[in-house]
Amino acid sequence: MAEAEFNDELATRLQHALEERDALKRALDACREQETLLTHDFHHHIRNQLAVVRSIFSRSIETARTLEQAVEHFPGRLNAAARYQAHFSSPDVGIDLEMLIADELIAVASVNDPRIEIGGPEVRLRHDRATAMALAMHELLINSVKFGVLGTTGERGNLRVTWRLVDRQMQLEWLETGVSVVASAPLASGFGRHYIEQALPYQLGAKTTFDFAPGTVRCQISLSVE
Repeated sequence: MAEAEFNDELATRLQHALEERDALKRALDACREQETLLTHDFHHHIRNQLAVVRSIFSRSIETARTLEQAVEHFPGRLNAAARYQAHFSSPDVGIDLEMLIADELIAVASVNDPRIEIGGPEVRLRHDRATAMALAMHELLINSVKFGVLGTTGERGNLRVTWRLVDRQMQLEWLETGVSVVASAPLASGFGRHYIEQALPYQLGAKTTFDFAPGTVRCQISLSVE
């Protein structure tokens, strides 16, 4: 090979090596920037979750009649809020609403109750919305187990949890019929109602309503799924 050709080949290879080095440097810089963003998001997420835990704890203490009652309810609420934190690292996937409700039913051992009907179109919630909805469902279910349909045996009463999508708004309705005890249920003034009526609108911009009538408990929750 002539010296000129050798020098041209060497220059070409050197140019390719420099271009590859620059591309690797850009990729490394992008990875470092992504790491910084993820670290920031993670710390923000941790702060938010600690705020949620503090809120659950303080409201559990404030609304409980006794310390024993607060101790009884706090672990279940904490578990409901923590159930979907593993999905934080994959926020684009979202959490299926029907699966979320089924998980909460399993947690109170009511998933196979023939009186329960759940259904609606596919809705996937970001982890913050899923956490909030899980806690809301937990409160409604626990109240039903103690004072509503799920606290009775046999064929008495029904529970329907249905939802629809309207302009990217999820509109969910919880409807218990055939409820023997309504007036004495703690949801009328306790942690669950406070959380659904005040915390959900504050945290997620949700719209919520409760309706207590003889034999009936209805809760409606509307929030954006974007």
